Amino acid sequence: MKVFKTYWSQQVPYWGAFDDYIIIASQQSKERFLFRPEEFNYLCLEIHEMWQAKKVGYIQIAKEWNECTGFNDLDEFPSIIEDIEASILVIERIKGTSQVEYTKLWEKDKAKLLQFLLRNKFDELKIWKE
Repeated sequence: MKVFKTYWSQQVPYWGAFDDYIIIASQQSKERFLFRPEEFNYLCLEIHEMWQAKKVGYIQIAKEWNECTGFNDLDEFPSIIEDIEASILVIERIKGTSQVEYTKLWEKDKAKLLQFLLRNKFDELKIWKE
């Protein structure tokens, strides 16, 4: 399986945290994209704020993150992302950071995520915590 990682996913946690990830994967292409939970929280918080301002629709990953359902509920069962194209459009509008900052999504990592989603937008994409 080919794995794409954000900057922070490539780093060994030196701050005493567990080696946790949010993973989006395609079985068809055998590709995975890994975030640290803090980066994913930044992404979803930005999406949620745009949704509250009525600038974007309420996409599934932000809904599950915000409402603690699906992949983000207590049982943490994987979810199938049903609105990939809408998610791509919303994520394109997110502004990542220009420099690497802990707990934030770097613009270069956002670009890697978008490439991953565009390449796999016709596949069944699952998201889960590990």
